[in-house]
Amino acid sequence: MQHSSSFLVAVALSGGADSLFTLVRLHRAGVPVLGIHGRFAQHLGLGLQCAGADPLAVEAGLAAACQRLGVPFFVADCAEAFMQQVVTPFVQAYARGNTPNPCAHCNATIKFGAFLQEAQKHGATHLATGHYVRLVPAAGGQAHALEGEGAEPSAVEQGVSLIYEGDALVAALRHAPAIPLADAFGAPATMLERNAFPLPLLLQGADIRKDQSYFLSLVPGAALAHALFPLGKAHKSVVLQELEALGFTPPQGKESQEVCFVPGDDYRAFVPPVAEQLGIPLGQPGPVLLPDGTRLGTHQGLWQYTEGQRKGLGVCWKEPLYVLDKKRDENILLLGPRGAEGIHGCVCHEVNEAVPRHLWPQTLLAKTRYREAPKPCRAEIVETATGPELHIHFLEPEDNVAPGQVAALYAPLHGHVEEDGRPVLCVVAGGVIVRAVKR
Repeated sequence: MQHSSSFLVAVALSGGADSLFTLVRLHRAGVPVLGIHGRFAQHLGLGLQCAGADPLAVEAGLAAACQRLGVPFFVADCAEAFMQQVVTPFVQAYARGNTPNPCAHCNATIKFGAFLQEAQKHGATHLATGHYVRLVPAAGGQAHALEGEGAEPSAVEQGVSLIYEGDALVAALRHAPAIPLADAFGAPATMLERNAFPLPLLLQGADIRKDQSYFLSLVPGAALAHALFPLGKAHKSVVLQELEALGFTPPQGKESQEVCFVPGDDYRAFVPPVAEQLGIPLGQPGPVLLPDGTRLGTHQGLWQYTEGQRKGLGVCWKEPLYVLDKKRDENILLLGPRGAEGIHGCVCHEVNEAVPRHLWPQTLLAKTRYREAPKPCRAEIVETATGPELHIHFLEPEDNVAPGQVAALYAPLHGHVEEDGRPVLCVVAGGVIVRAVKR
């Protein structure tokens, strides 16, 4: 079924509270919407199952919610694409001894790739999700403004304005002719001229505890041009309260922070059988060593460990030990006290240049793990024979990074702070860590 509208928002419905509240909120605001739910891990013949409630019950619950609102509901079968773009690379990364970040890859290749394309087949011009991030849309208002002060804004312009109504920060930045970026320490650095940069800007969400900009840092700007994030200013506690007050219950039930296709978040149980069915060999046992060469035991495959890990190492020692490094070529797991082997930086592939590199301040902030605060750094993109590499140099030595994880680079917006006094951070780049740069 096609919808004839110059502005139609498909809301990606996972079954959780955030996406359901996004649908209800937009519908109540008068935004033309449809609901779309994706089948990702189910029906692949590998025993995969999205965590949480039964998938058919989730679909039925979402269909009922859409029927109650009087909006269309569709189910998009993205299982094959999900298998190729997310699950298989996930297992392959572990087999290489890396620690993958499937959520970041899913956002870049599935949600704002295959899933967005499915939404467009139903006439949608935009895809809205329940991510806690802010998006400053491309300066759409400037196009009709050039035609004259009395020019009528387009349906898209009116619709986007309606969605971000009430977010003073987005409203101020959206029509600003230039946005000032600061360096890692808050000093004014560069100016981002909007006419010269037609893509959206991705900002951290107002609720720092739920901010998901790290997981969206690999999504290309061309895809974000079709994205809407109505919960950028929202706080999770308020979302839950308002959804309950409106009489809606998310069919997914209790929400999980786990990888959606790994039951119980137990990747050690999930990876071996799937790797076997896909014909992907996993690593063999090998020595566990201290930096001085002392042997502590035998590991059961480097894929089962992550740089920085402390628990579950299977060894006893006189002081707490952490995974300092995985010597992949030698199949050695290196343990030691925290900080025994600091690093100067890291190198990333799969680079997403969210803001043109020539506009980056000299110092930036790098986040290499979701739960860690961003660290001051310098960064550059180096063109190589195999493609661009993102080189990040920490200003102070840091604990090791985990190859396979995402590195997100941020620049503060000069003159803009959150309600709690934090600087507003803008994503300038993202990449997948391939190696650490040692001291």
